[in-house]
Amino acid sequence: MPGASSSSNSNSGPTMVERERKGRPSRYTQWPYKDEALILKTLAAGRRRYGQLPQLAELYSALRPRFIRKDVTTADLSKKISNLHDKYWRVVTFHNPLRLPRDVKLQRMSARVWGDDDGEDDDDM
Repeated sequence: MPGASSSSNSNSGPTMVERERKGRPSRYTQWPYKDEALILKTLAAGRRRYGQLPQLAELYSALRPRFIRKDVTTADLSKKISNLHDKYWRVVTFHNPLRLPRDVKLQRMSARVWGDDDGEDDDDM
C-alpha cells in the first residue's frame, strides 16, 4: 500500500514532532515548598477573613514579590492552585496515604482552604 510504509521510515531519524519538542525547554518548574505554603496560607486567611477565597489577580499581586520562584505568571499561579486543590481532594476522596512530611503539611494547610478545618496553626511553614 502506498501510505503504509511508515515502518521503512522508522530508522530515518527523529520525526518533526520529536525535533520540535527537543528544541523547546520544558516549562515545568517545581514550586518550592515555601511558595506552596504561602499560597495556601494566604488562601486560608482570605477564606477566614472574608468567607471566600481571594480573587486570582489580588492574590497574584500580593504574593508575586514574596515568591522564591521567579517569573511566576497568573496562569502559573492558577495552575498551582488547581493542582493543590485536586491533590487535596484526591487524598480526601481516596484516602491516599501521604508519605512525605512536606505533603502532610501541605494537606493540612489545604484543609484550611477547601475543607472544614479553620484552624490557625501557623507552625507548618
